[in-house]
Amino acid sequence: MRCAAGAIVAHTRADEPPDPGPRLPDLVFGSRPGGAPLWARLRMPRLPVQMSDNQEATVTSMTQPTRAEPLVVQVSRQFRARITSGDWAVHSRIPGEKRLAEELGVSRGTVREALRALTAAGLLEPRVGDGTYVRASDELTGLLAHGGGTDLEHVLDVRAVLEVAAAERAARHRTDAHLDAMREAVAARAEAERADDVDAYVAADSRFHRAVVEAAHNPLLTRLYDALRENVVESIRRTTALPEVQGLNDLHEGLLAAIEDGTPEHARAIATELADELGFISAVVEDEARDGDPADARRTDGTA
Repeated sequence: MRCAAGAIVAHTRADEPPDPGPRLPDLVFGSRPGGAPLWARLRMPRLPVQMSDNQEATVTSMTQPTRAEPLVVQVSRQFRARITSGDWAVHSRIPGEKRLAEELGVSRGTVREALRALTAAGLLEPRVGDGTYVRASDELTGLLAHGGGTDLEHVLDVRAVLEVAAAERAARHRTDAHLDAMREAVAARAEAERADDVDAYVAADSRFHRAVVEAAHNPLLTRLYDALRENVVESIRRTTALPEVQGLNDLHEGLLAAIEDGTPEHARAIATELADELGFISAVVEDEARDGDPADARRTDGTA
């Protein structure tokens, strides 16, 4: 019809506004009935939707890698999960490439690249003619292990920094469970000394110091200490000669009592004294290693 001004307009019902035409979102996403989306008409690829880990679309099993990301990344992540879970224990030999490739349904080349990535991260160690072994359970431990042997004095220095700080915090934040773990370790330590069982003694002493660190309630401190676990255990073994140095057990029991009483300054002081005593023993051990002196050269405060 023609209006008074001479303009031509489309015929509409009196109660409907004029159709403004398709909106931009309708053109792009195709929400109008019967309309194909613009991206489809132009043959433009739609970007994949990134979903969260707890949504079903992203869940993958050990035997079902997907194409949402490179297969090497997926396989590497699954191997890492086996290491951190303990399924592949530290120092154990992992299955060969052929077996892993068959289990996952991927090529041996993909498995090889995934293993190389974990080797570069310090988690795995290939040995020529003997397969691949787990070196560490996390990158930090792997980095420390990559350098090989560590000087005993250096390990004890780092232990002193971590264990003294942990003792002070443990006196503030310990729980009954932490105290139970410390008591068990101190008792096992004393029993191992009476039985002249070096392996049990080293294990119990390691458990005690680990329990103190855990009682500090500092996850980063715990992770750092755990990364040094092998070095810590080795330092305990190298400074152990049974019967132990007189007063050493008293220092452990005193540290437990200070933490149990909730006296941070006292706990710090005892932990410092304990670290100094271990430093002295380390110096004796190093002298014996250089001179070939018998073990009875170590200090016993006047006793044999």
